[in-house]
Amino acid sequence: MKKSENNNYSKFNRNFAKCQGEFTNKTKSKSGLINWNYLFPATLAFICYANGLKGDFVHDDIFAIKGNPDVHGETDIWEMFRNDFWSKSISKNTSHKSYRPFTVLSFRLNYMYTGPESLYFHVINVALHVIVTTLFVYTCQNVLHQRERCAVLAGLLFAVHPIHTEAVSGIVGRADILAAAFYLLSFITYSKSIINNNVKHRVIFYISSLVFAAVAMLSKETGVTVLGVAVVYDAMETLKNLRKDGKEKVLSSFVTRFIFTIFFIAILLGFRLWIMDGSLPTFTRADNPASFEESVLTRGFTYGYLMALNIWLLVAPINMCYDWQHDSVPLVESLADPRNLATFTAAVMTFYIFMSSLLHYGKKHHYALSVSLVLTVVPFVPASNIFFPVGFVLAERVLYIPSMGFCLFVTLGFFRIFDILRCYRTHVTTIMLCLLLLLSLKTWQQNRVWQTRETLFRSGIRALPHNAKVHYNYANFLKDSREYENAVYHYKEALRLESDYASAHNNLGTLLGDISEAESHFREALRLQPNHQSAHINLGNLLFKRGLKKEGIGYLYKAVEIEFRNPDALVSMGGCLMETGNYTQAENYFQSAIEVSPDCYEGYASYAVLLSKTGRHEESALYYKKAYELDSSQSATLVNAAHAYRTIGDIREAEVLLKQAIDTRRDVSAMEELAVLYYSSGRTRESLALYDDIEKQNGNSTETVVRHAKIVANQGDLERADEMLSKVLLNNHNDIDVLKTLAQVKGQLKKHQQAYELLSKVITLTKNAERRNDLEQLYIERGNNYRDIKMYDKALSDYEAVLRINPHHSTAHGNCGTIHHINGSIEKARYHYHKAIELDPHNDIIRDNIARLERLQYQRDIGVG
Repeated sequence: MKKSENNNYSKFNRNFAKCQGEFTNKTKSKSGLINWNYLFPATLAFICYANGLKGDFVHDDIFAIKGNPDVHGETDIWEMFRNDFWSKSISKNTSHKSYRPFTVLSFRLNYMYTGPESLYFHVINVALHVIVTTLFVYTCQNVLHQRERCAVLAGLLFAVHPIHTEAVSGIVGRADILAAAFYLLSFITYSKSIINNNVKHRVIFYISSLVFAAVAMLSKETGVTVLGVAVVYDAMETLKNLRKDGKEKVLSSFVTRFIFTIFFIAILLGFRLWIMDGSLPTFTRADNPASFEESVLTRGFTYGYLMALNIWLLVAPINMCYDWQHDSVPLVESLADPRNLATFTAAVMTFYIFMSSLLHYGKKHHYALSVSLVLTVVPFVPASNIFFPVGFVLAERVLYIPSMGFCLFVTLGFFRIFDILRCYRTHVTTIMLCLLLLLSLKTWQQNRVWQTRETLFRSGIRALPHNAKVHYNYANFLKDSREYENAVYHYKEALRLESDYASAHNNLGTLLGDISEAESHFREALRLQPNHQSAHINLGNLLFKRGLKKEGIGYLYKAVEIEFRNPDALVSMGGCLMETGNYTQAENYFQSAIEVSPDCYEGYASYAVLLSKTGRHEESALYYKKAYELDSSQSATLVNAAHAYRTIGDIREAEVLLKQAIDTRRDVSAMEELAVLYYSSGRTRESLALYDDIEKQNGNSTETVVRHAKIVANQGDLERADEMLSKVLLNNHNDIDVLKTLAQVKGQLKKHQQAYELLSKVITLTKNAERRNDLEQLYIERGNNYRDIKMYDKALSDYEAVLRINPHHSTAHGNCGTIHHINGSIEKARYHYHKAIELDPHNDIIRDNIARLERLQYQRDIGVG
């Protein structure tokens, strides 16, 4: 019975395969283009990443794309080829040394033709993943000579594997996908150079392979490993052919290709070293802690465990994280550490597979197994820390290319089991389908993680709560979202986990209200990392604001020296120089900030302030408008531009800009500025209507109420002005402007006692505030109130107080003369009148008073005679 069932099953299988072949052939013959072996994995690759298309720029995307002048086309194309991935000169010591000009070029073309929207960057990434999946299926089927169903299943596994999420859904992961595409093209053309019988065609394919390999390396450094894979593959094919027919010509061709390939690899590596100006990248302990350990055993144990962990992520991509730096994987410091068991298991399994392949090399299955091992191991070598330390502990995106070999290995294992367990093929197939479904769902879920900065950074906290870096990144997001309290918590948590985290010290300092504590964090950041540019900027600004201007500017000079192309450093330097009155140098720094970063809002806004200070109001308005174009949420720039136009008399343009600001955000400051403009141009009714509108919105600040009250008082409604100012005074007892304006209104209402009481308080507050010019006017106003209620002695005392501050105050001399005149002190009155007329020759009131004084003197003289 069993034998009969097996025969029936085998017959069904053969018929199914025959039908499948006929269907494929018919499909091909009808369209000439469609091949379901390629279309099915490609379609699944697209579907799995479709929900990631609307993702934002996150994490490294912000620096590599949004903030990269090479991507925006702001630099020359040849300069782009001299810069690293982050737009820094590759030869500089501060460069990360990631040289990927073809990836940057793809971003540049993306930006040029589709604009800055993240959607189109995601579309290209997903499209490239689809292309790589198709090329991988082709490679399995036509280069590695696997059965169609084996190639398709390997392609399906590769299409849906969640380990690719960082490379596909993270836009900067394009480097890995682009490198993989050219990697496969190089491998395919290399294989054709082996098997093609036409010498000319062999040469063309071989040169094409070298060119594709070079482009792969210029997309991402690991791309160069394709030549290593190709050489091993070539050796395996040569050995197979020698066993088959033993031709000397086969060996000669292999040796020729081997020599040329090794020579070309040397050229590529030499070029790479030359473009970096002979210097290697410098990393910190936080980037890769194991590399900084003195103990060889600790380094060896940790590196071994990291390799095992990479394999585990391919096998079971469950706990995934966007950033594995810092102490995300604790060091393996002793042989007793149980994690060594994972390393040992991975090593034994790898060795077993290698030896099994070697011992049974002639068998087709073991040959394919050997190739899958080569495809997995060789591309991973640059990230293994074997030859040189890398700048990360573990990175999921670097597994994009090695995962091809892994997917092929799993597929070979599946079909081996499928062939052995003939009676359970349905169960085995069901398990594989379930695995594909689970992997697809995990990928779909992981795409959501990469949607926004918030979802990404929250996922990091869940995946690696003991990693200081993920707390730091989440705190940065919270800081940008103005959730300062939570941001401080996560910065402190990062420092609890890693006390020598310089950037966490720096960013925490920017949120602390205690200036001394903030300063200590900035200084600690600089102690830990002397060239920390942001810490130099923050400490410089803090010291400058504290009055230590020379020391503050010194730190800012150092910040500019560390990296001149940083607009924050240039704007901060320019701002401090502007505050010290050094306008020429400040202007140079602002212009430099705009030059190195044409999208720098702060550069335009700060330069506009300087232009306004130096009287170039028309230029100032233009720069304020440009700043608004860069950040339309900052409606204050429109208000400032309008103020500049009002200053030069262009009332119409000022009104247009203010109305635009009001329409955009119903901005209270814009409404008030428009109200002032209306009043100054004689449109009092419209001005008062706007102030009433502001009051209804409860958006009226103290300054707004004071201005409103002044206009109301000038219109003669003194009682309303009194009421408005008295109300605001309830919550602003010591506001000098409120007290002073209310005193003026009280005086006009003939409430002189209240007026001088208010002015007395203002004088006391002004003395404490050391506002000398205001003090003179206040004494004059209080003296006038005393004079109006005939308290002449007190009035005289206030006027004399003004003269002690400023002996050349003409109004004070005139008022002293008037009081002495009233009191009958003719000589003293004459002295002060003449002083006043010397200081203000055109004062007709003083001249009239002098004439009256002389008449009084004459009358007295007659009376005496």
